[in-house]
Amino acid sequence: MIFFRYVYYDNVEISPETAPSLMYAAKKYLLPKLSKACGVLLQTSVKIENVCYLLDQSILLSEENLRDDCLTFISSNSSEIFKTEEFLDSSRQALGAILKIEGMMSKESVVYQSSENWAKHQLHVHKSIENPSDEEIRETLGSLLYDIRFPTMDPEEFADLVGKKGVLTDKEKSSIYLYFIKKENIENLGFNVNKRFREERFVDRTITLLTDQWHTAPITEAVDFTTNREVMLSGLGLFTGFNGVAYDVDIEILE
Repeated sequence: MIFFRYVYYDNVEISPETAPSLMYAAKKYLLPKLSKACGVLLQTSVKIENVCYLLDQSILLSEENLRDDCLTFISSNSSEIFKTEEFLDSSRQALGAILKIEGMMSKESVVYQSSENWAKHQLHVHKSIENPSDEEIRETLGSLLYDIRFPTMDPEEFADLVGKKGVLTDKEKSSIYLYFIKKENIENLGFNVNKRFREERFVDRTITLLTDQWHTAPITEAVDFTTNREVMLSGLGLFTGFNGVAYDVDIEILE
């Protein structure tokens, strides 16, 4: 222990596997440069297979930058991450941080199912319960249940995934059904009614700005692009005409 105080961080071999424990030791023995070096390495090592583990470590070590990087990565890759064993092994604190993410690529129904799978896994690992009841799942999730935005789910999905089970109380389910119909009594719900936003990407076709040409003949323009995951088309932006001249546009989504 005394010897470690005199090891220069430049000569210490740091890898993504050793960095968390090395950072813990660096913080304990007040070696800020070594701690920073470990943090920088971990921030550049975040990937689907280890992000939940690194999120746990960032919470344990109070590393805000690493924590934020992990949550941002999870926000953009939630669909893949929710399927990993590492997600199921996450701590309660890590799941709580994930459920508070405002932007998520996954639908809220997937967020709920993933949280339920996490609870089942925890019950299996820590209490050897193979087929937990709805009440046991609710008890395991506890207050985390209120970070799941049930009112933003599709009503039919809610009915199939939640309405037929006992994870929520009858009173909670009735309040949510009423919200689906009337969109009111928000203060009595206990659940967030704001949809998580999805990360935005722009397809920009602008290459050259022409200030001395104006075509009046009808011209059909098309934008063609593909994605490697499900996306939601949220809007189309158009530039004004030459010198602010207005023009009419008919827009059609072909596929």
